Amino acid sequence: MNHRKTWIALAVGCACSAPALAAGSVQLYGTIDLGVTHFSGIGSGATTVSSTGLSSGVQSPSVIGIKGYEMLAPKLAAVFHMETGYCAAGTSQDLKTSGGASLSGGYCAGGGFMQSDTWVGLKGRLGMIAGGRSYAAMYRNEKAMDPFGAGTTGSVENLSLINQYQLARANQVLAYVTPAIDGFSGSLSYSFAPGAGGTVPQATPANATKVSRSQGIQVRYTGPRLVAGVAYAQVTNVRVLAFLNPQSGVNDGSLKGWQAYGAYDFGVARLSASYVQSAADYNSGHASSMLLGLKVPLGRSALLLSFNEAKTDYGMRNVNLIGVPLYGNARQYAVGWTYALSKRTNLYASYARISNDAHTAFAVGSATDFFVGSPGQGSSGTAVGLRHEF
Repeated sequence: MNHRKTWIALAVGCACSAPALAAGSVQLYGTIDLGVTHFSGIGSGATTVSSTGLSSGVQSPSVIGIKGYEMLAPKLAAVFHMETGYCAAGTSQDLKTSGGASLSGGYCAGGGFMQSDTWVGLKGRLGMIAGGRSYAAMYRNEKAMDPFGAGTTGSVENLSLINQYQLARANQVLAYVTPAIDGFSGSLSYSFAPGAGGTVPQATPANATKVSRSQGIQVRYTGPRLVAGVAYAQVTNVRVLAFLNPQSGVNDGSLKGWQAYGAYDFGVARLSASYVQSAADYNSGHASSMLLGLKVPLGRSALLLSFNEAKTDYGMRNVNLIGVPLYGNARQYAVGWTYALSKRTNLYASYARISNDAHTAFAVGSATDFFVGSPGQGSSGTAVGLRHEF
């Protein structure tokens, strides 16, 4: 009887103290993605190389993270998201360095520990405001339009301006996201230091004394079948030699870009498109990249098709941040297939081919593999793999 009274007392005590604890949730999640890949047309010299290996993060980066929320009031919550990449296949891939790609700080995605997508904020009836290191709106839009989801060898990022200027993520971001009203939503963002340099100006180039900043705005419509939107972004005080003031050498030049995108689900297929165009101070002309995509569901399977093109008529070479010569056109054709073994596990296969003009040097990569090609030479990539999400 005494034991029974003790358990009853404990139960009553727990019930009474429960309302004092704020409601919330914390979730551990992640992705492990491994694929056998073959890349050709890789290398910045006159002679390119090819390689076959086991890659981590082909369809999407291998990541692990924690996300959650705490209710602070009936319609106000603190929200957070912490995510880091990791190398599921190990880091001893010689191709990562000899082929012109990067291990992103040894974590295969994101640039460092908990640097993939990490932020904290407040979310309520008037929307959400958050700060941290996060994906840019233009990148999220482009990924959503790509039938390959910015992954496998058919990734839109192989030719995208967003990847060329390394603007998929930004540091020190403050962002406001509006609530959705009749399908319409929007966002504003400001970065105190979008690149890896932080708030301290880099020593090179010699007169690059100004801290880089970035701003972004977008408007989006999401309906039962139609998704469409426009976005604009600007990066100021860019520290690339091609963007320096030709008179003073100071990095007071800006890179500006806009994006239009949309997708319509016909039921039997989803057709999507994206277009990005940029212009830079102290340089004539502009650069652009475009995507046309088609996803055809076939039961548990899906057929993926895309066409990508990158163009530039800038008045100089090496204008982008990854050192790829950029003057002319490059095109990519891609075909892929996915098969869902379950809601969380799928198989995938893809093939992509890039053709370069005499002064473009793009190469096929994947969600994690990024390579430099050789001017005027083609590049191709094939992948077969397995992805599990938890």
